[in-house]
This record gives sequence, structure tokens and C-alpha cells, in this order.
Amino acid sequence: RNLRAAVTGDGGLATVRFRALQSGASPITILDGFLINSRLEVEKPRMDGSLDLSVAAGPMKLHDASGAEFRGLITLDDAKVDFNDFFALAESFGSKKDAVNFNPMADLNEDGAVDFNDFFVLAENFGKTAVDAPVKRSSKPVGARSEGTISLTALKGAVKPGQTVTLDAVLSGAAAKGVGFTVTYDAARFEFVESNKAGEQALFLVRPDGEGRVSVARAEGSLDGSVAQRVFRAKGEFEEPGRFQIADGLILGADGLIAQIAGGSLDMATTPAQFALNQNFPNPFNPETTIKYSLADDAQVHLRIYNIVGQVVRTLVQDRQVAGRYTMRWDGRDDRGLTVSSGIYFYQITAGKFRDVRKLMLLK
Repeated sequence: RNLRAAVTGDGGLATVRFRALQSGASPITILDGFLINSRLEVEKPRMDGSLDLSVAAGPMKLHDASGAEFRGLITLDDAKVDFNDFFALAESFGSKKDAVNFNPMADLNEDGAVDFNDFFVLAENFGKTAVDAPVKRSSKPVGARSEGTISLTALKGAVKPGQTVTLDAVLSGAAAKGVGFTVTYDAARFEFVESNKAGEQALFLVRPDGEGRVSVARAEGSLDGSVAQRVFRAKGEFEEPGRFQIADGLILGADGLIAQIAGGSLDMATTPAQFALNQNFPNPFNPETTIKYSLADDAQVHLRIYNIVGQVVRTLVQDRQVAGRYTMRWDGRDDRGLTVSSGIYFYQITAGKFRDVRKLMLLK
């Protein structure tokens, strides 16, 4: 009901919005009303307003910014085909017309059943935004944050330039029948290759954008543990790690409610393409210097300081180490903890079949 004061002449008085609750024809008629004229007298206007509306029973045909028509918006909670629409389709998946859980909005190809044909339509249009979507409403609001988490682990701890690495997304601490999340990554250092199924499931959606984001959604009767595995390839060699981050995490709970869920992150750098021993810095030095070296593979490593006559002054490393980059410091002391005298020294590394030696100088 609307009351508008101080209006003269012809024109619109109010705008009333309605939400369709079911399909079919529905008349809308103005039944009663009154007007107050400029002399503050009540007048009875002639009622001459009626409208017959026909509400479609099937999915909406919408348009993107280019004007192209598409389908996939099911929940109508916003204008974007996203995880909420995936969950709505999953809950109606396998149903046919007249079934209790049949959702005509999820029957995207309008064949009377919600099946893989509809899922393929949604997957094709996932991420699209409609410019002519209805007014936003909350059909299934996102609840409080879940106590569960989606963590990322690497199936192998290191990756060489040009090689692939598989990241496992693991759901823990939450009972769910659906999960959706986006993995962000450094597109300058890694490229997305594929996403593998972790077990069997009714629906599994993967949507990379080619610019550092991969959206993944999965639905089945019960979810726990590994929910998806994504394969990335390292584009080259880099020492600073690239970060993989879980974003936009949602779960469809066993009770049918949607909740946000916390996501983890993982930093990963490539292992060196070859063995190397770098020049120490600073050089000359006083009182300490830094020695860096690289291991292309796991190896038994010995890193020692020698004096000018070839005697071992200090053993810095004597251990088996995994492939990677390492930094050691020498404080100018020998194995007994005594400060050595100024002069020229040598440091040598042996790692498997790799050997190298360099010169350093201590000045006081």
C-alpha cells in the first residue's frame, strides 16, 4: 500500500513489485482506492486497472553484456552463474517433472528432467553475468561461516621448471554434500593444466579463467577428505615461491544450507635445474659471510672450509639434503669455536657427483 501526497495532474503514483511463487496465469486488479483533492476532500476514483500476467514455468533466458543469450541462472540470488546455481542444480539432479525435488529453473534445456544435459549448459555458462537479471533476492542465503576448512597440499614437495605438480584440496571439519571454491595462483609462474576427480561424484565442474583463477565445484551424497586435485605446470625456474590460495569457498551442508568455509594457502617454488655453488657475499668479509648453493636432486652434502694448505678449518654441512636452495653462514671460526686469522680460505661442496670450490678472504 502506498500513499503519495501533494501530487497534481496525471502521472505515476507508485511502483509495486511482486515475486512469482509458481508458474501459470495470474490476474492483478486494482480493487479499491481514494483520492484527496486540493480542498482536502476525499473523492472516490473510478477503478479501471487490471492486468493478466503469465509466469513461465521453465528457466530464464538472459543476456550477457554482448547481447548473447544464455541460461544457467537458477537461484536468482544475483546476476551471476555461480556456486549457488551449481548447488541448486545438484539438489535437483536426477529428478523429473512432478517429482518432489524437481526444480523447473534447473531444467535448463526444458526436457522435463534435471540431468547431465542441464549440467553441461550450466558448466558452459558458469561465471557469466546477466545484464537483464531480475531484482536481486535471497533465495537461499549464505549462512554463518563453517568451522570446516579446505586445505591445499602438494602430492610431491618440489617441482622442477617445466614439470607438473598436483595440488590436493582436502575438506575437513564439515559435513557436506557439495563444495565450491576458487583457487588463485601466480599465472606468471604457473599454468593450469587440468583438474582430476578425487573419487566418484555425481557432478564435477572445473572452470579456469586463464588469468590465475580456477573455479571448482563438486556434489555428491557425502563429502569428506580429498575433494579435487588440480595439476599445474611451472613455467620456468624461480626462487621466490608462487602462492596458491583458496578463495570464495562455499559448502552445501547435509541440511541443505549454504555456508562459507575457510580456505588455506600453499607457497611453492621450483627446485634448481642444476647443481651450483655461488660466490660468498660479502667477499672479503669481516666478521661473517654468506654461502649459497643449489641442489638439483636429493644428495649427501658436504660443505667445508679449508685453509691455504688444504686443512679442514670448518665443516658447515655434513648431511643428506633434499633438492632446493640453501644458505649457510660462516662466522670466521673453526670447528673448535676459535676465530681464525686473516687470510685466504677455500670452501668446497660435494653433493653426489657434483663438486665445486671457490675462494674467500677474511680481513680484520
